[in-house]
Amino acid sequence: MATANMDIDKLNKYIFSDNSKGKKELFQKMGFGKEDAYSLKLEFETQALTQYLNGNYSIKGLDIFGQRLAIKITLNGFSFYSGWMVEPGGLIRNITPFGGWIK
Repeated sequence: MATANMDIDKLNKYIFSDNSKGKKELFQKMGFGKEDAYSLKLEFETQALTQYLNGNYSIKGLDIFGQRLAIKITLNGFSFYSGWMVEPGGLIRNITPFGGWIK
């Protein structure tokens, strides 16, 4: 059975940190703050799993850590790529919440 997992720290300690390299402001522009981290985590997991099961992803680099995927996430009308790693047992694990805008 496939599952998707995003570590809450990807949001709390990366996206919503003061050292986020503009990501904090980007997510604020989309209407989200640190108080939304848990609901965002669930939304990322739900969207990513649905896209993955439907075959809607791009295969990215394969390295010693595993196979990387880019999966489209849409929040409040903003669509962007999010980075995921394929793990054993059908798990996809988020490795980067924001991987770039969809062109």
